[in-house]
Amino acid sequence: MAGNGTSMALAGAYLLAGELATAPDHVIEFRRYEERMREYVDKCQKFAFGGMDGLPPKSRMFIRMRDLTLRIVPHVPGGTKIFGDLQKIANTVTFPDYRPVRNSP
Repeated sequence: MAGNGTSMALAGAYLLAGELATAPDHVIEFRRYEERMREYVDKCQKFAFGGMDGLPPKSRMFIRMRDLTLRIVPHVPGGTKIFGDLQKIANTVTFPDYRPVRNSP
């Protein structure tokens, strides 16, 4: 409900593709992928289980109020602090530059 599943999928796809393209064999590639993703996945899962009870819809009115609140909060002074935990979680994963290094002629 917080978008972490989509974020994990995109981050994981990038990291797995990069590791598959750069490591010499699949054992190393999968180990590196696991190492890069583990903390991020753990934090996303912990966040999902600890406080997202208010997001699943219970009625049409609830859906309207939830959506309105989510649109307004970023524009209220101090409102972005509500989303601070999501930003901290996002910062736990790093994305290496997997572009090939070109040799100078």
